Amino acid sequence: MNAGWGGRGVGIALLVLLASCGGGGGGDGGGGSAAATSSMKVALDTAYIQDTAYHGQTGTFNIQNVEVYVQGYTSGTVYVETVDSGNVFATQHFVVNSQSATRFPVLFLPNTTLPADTYTGNLQFVFCSDSACSSRLGTGATLPYSVGIAPTPQIEAYVNGVDVGNLFGTSDIDGGTVAAGSVIEFKSPDQFLLTNYPMGAGQVDFVIDPASVAGDTKGTLTVPSGTTNFDATFTAFLNAGLIDHQSSHNLTVHVAH
Repeated sequence: MNAGWGGRGVGIALLVLLASCGGGGGGDGGGGSAAATSSMKVALDTAYIQDTAYHGQTGTFNIQNVEVYVQGYTSGTVYVETVDSGNVFATQHFVVNSQSATRFPVLFLPNTTLPADTYTGNLQFVFCSDSACSSRLGTGATLPYSVGIAPTPQIEAYVNGVDVGNLFGTSDIDGGTVAAGSVIEFKSPDQFLLTNYPMGAGQVDFVIDPASVAGDTKGTLTVPSGTTNFDATFTAFLNAGLIDHQSSHNLTVHVAH
């Protein structure tokens, strides 16, 4: 258990979408501090963030959407900063310069370069009178979080008994050129499903061995007479308790006939 990651300072991607930037609502759209700083507050639509991911996971997944609303704003430009006591999330700054820009969603995406562990801490939302946040204003909000990073999952791919790589590795796998009747196998300590592979009468097919069990799926490539060369691509979906996600990469074999 890692409670508040201290000085490691590895940031997490924090994507911010402003519902509206500038214009409308009586704001001056420019510089100057807010007129009613003592009454400003940050309201959040959630009281806690809990998220899971695996080490090295890429793409968009498990996004935590927090609706942030600045209350008590009247005019001027106010800077909102997020400060993370555990340094799991990167510090970010947002600008409020009109009534129409006081509400916006903040999307949190786990930093999957972190070692496998559970990280806890608090995100603070604070008001500032300048972009460097050297002077704080009003009353902010605190949002506790717990982020679990699991070890990189394994779904090893085998072509005719040769281990050609992990579908959750660093790149797509080229299994080379194979003949009809070749055996493709996938092994994992966790349960998974093949979600993309050749199948269907009259074309290259992957006939799964009925002896296959959860965590070990084996099958044979069949090629009907007259079929030309064909690329067969395999993708898997992993369900490992903490993780429930499509494989990062594919296995492709080139079927020669």
